[in-house]
Amino acid sequence: MVVIAATTATVHAQTSAGNDSLKSARAAWANADFDLAPGLYQKALDRGGLARPDVVEAYVRIGAALAIAGQKKAAGKAFRSAALLDPSFQLPPEGGTPAASLAAAATTA
Repeated sequence: MVVIAATTATVHAQTSAGNDSLKSARAAWANADFDLAPGLYQKALDRGGLARPDVVEAYVRIGAALAIAGQKKAAGKAFRSAALLDPSFQLPPEGGTPAASLAAAATTA
């Protein structure tokens, strides 16, 4: 019984930490802080406990922000991670044409 309680507490702590980081990442995205957002989304992924749609969102927004910054290879990798989870993921309009072409390539690879 103690082991189950400890495991549940650990999982809850991870979920909370991941969701807190996700809130920070979303705030950065909403403020068009595309330099800060990828690291915050990655932090949310690293902390774990995110629902599948949130994981897809994180990879897509990491990819879009990296595409905006001209980091094509890293952006493509993030989009491929998103596509593995949801091949029909939606690209945020802020990503623009560079992100759209990289995302399209990732979903057809």
